[in-house]
Amino acid sequence: MRNCLDYIENKLPGNVEIHGLYNAYTEENMARRASSESINEPFTKIFPRGMHADSGGLQMLTLGKGSIEKEDRLKIYETQAKYSNYAMSFDEIPSIIKDDIRYYLPDQVSQKGIDSGVNLKEQFDFFDEFETDCKIIPIVQGWGIDDTEKFASGLFSKLSKKQLAKVDVLATGFPVASPYATAKRVFDLFKVKTIPNKVKKHLHLLGVTGTKRIVPALILIKNGFTPGLEILTFDAVTLAMSYVMGKQIPAIENFLEGKSQIFLGKKRNDVVESYWTELYDFWKDDPNCIFDDVDDMLEHSYYNKQGLNSGYQQYVHYLKADDEGNFLPENKVIADLHFTKVLKQEQYYILYQIHNYIQILEHFLEDKISLEHIFVGKDLEIFTALEKVTNNDEFEDWFNYVRKVTGFSIPTIGKNYQDTIDVVRSIFGDDIEIVEVGRKKQPSRSSKMHAQEISNTNDFLF
Repeated sequence: MRNCLDYIENKLPGNVEIHGLYNAYTEENMARRASSESINEPFTKIFPRGMHADSGGLQMLTLGKGSIEKEDRLKIYETQAKYSNYAMSFDEIPSIIKDDIRYYLPDQVSQKGIDSGVNLKEQFDFFDEFETDCKIIPIVQGWGIDDTEKFASGLFSKLSKKQLAKVDVLATGFPVASPYATAKRVFDLFKVKTIPNKVKKHLHLLGVTGTKRIVPALILIKNGFTPGLEILTFDAVTLAMSYVMGKQIPAIENFLEGKSQIFLGKKRNDVVESYWTELYDFWKDDPNCIFDDVDDMLEHSYYNKQGLNSGYQQYVHYLKADDEGNFLPENKVIADLHFTKVLKQEQYYILYQIHNYIQILEHFLEDKISLEHIFVGKDLEIFTALEKVTNNDEFEDWFNYVRKVTGFSIPTIGKNYQDTIDVVRSIFGDDIEIVEVGRKKQPSRSSKMHAQEISNTNDFLF
């Protein structure tokens, strides 16, 4: 993995670094094994510039844990402290999911900030005792300057002066996934006074996937709305899942030409062979490439001609074990090689998408691509206007215009909404009553696109 990362990083200008991210709850075994004597390649060595560990709090709830107890958090803290450079805090989110819609709960912002502050203090105390160099990343929730002020006030209130002095990085969540939300959230964070300025040196955007989500933040940075910011990081799990999902990020030359994404079917055909030729041509000069040619790479992919489309299937096929599990040593060597080639091919596929994604960002940072390559229609007009915004009043005017022409809003619930009492109690353990405040259900954005917008490469990709 490290050698592959070196290979693609040497092909890039270097404005964007590649860090790692793992879930300290669901992937603790992987982190531990990666640091064992049998492998001896800890995560922090594979990603020396930065290994991030998510707290896994959301996964605990969604995977049926029910509630998160102190012993759960302490186990997460130990995993983070041992195997990472950056550790996400346990944030309490002022939101609720009902009927697949995430609702923002403004009445809970202050309390959730305080609760998050208690967790943050607990994490700092543990890390101080553990004597780790891992940095804790506090997560700030909220929407709008006032609510973010309330949340941040509670978040940092429990830390000692010595602990607060250690904080030089901040993460933020979003109540909704939208490029408009990215712009608004970044703008608000750098206006909030309860967040110390030095904490804003490094900002991490949680769950920001795709060029359309990250570019609004880059525009605000270029226009001077993020004073003191030195590092912007973000995580995008979609790229890591690209092989499973059959997704591709176009090479920069294809991106600039507006070529559509390739849709790979289940059968090996000319389109599939052409794309794997592109993959092979990219990786063939890698000193650690183990493929003889493009056909060798394809035969160790989903498109294996014998239908052996996983590493396990190829391993079993070449091991040739009998009914009692006995096999020849030479078959084990062959089986191991084929299993390794399948994993290497998947790794090459995923890292190629990451390379192409970073290359697009690099070109935007260097003004080699414009907004016309990223947005279309009304969004192109909106973000072209954002590029011209230079002060606070102009930004507020811009955002008001966005809400007017797009209907953009945050799904919000107030405290008297009877239908969600049981759900709130089950998640938060509170007795509050909640009510939805004047929300009109918006049609999906895809339903409002014009035909020419839907056919555009970027809409399919991002």
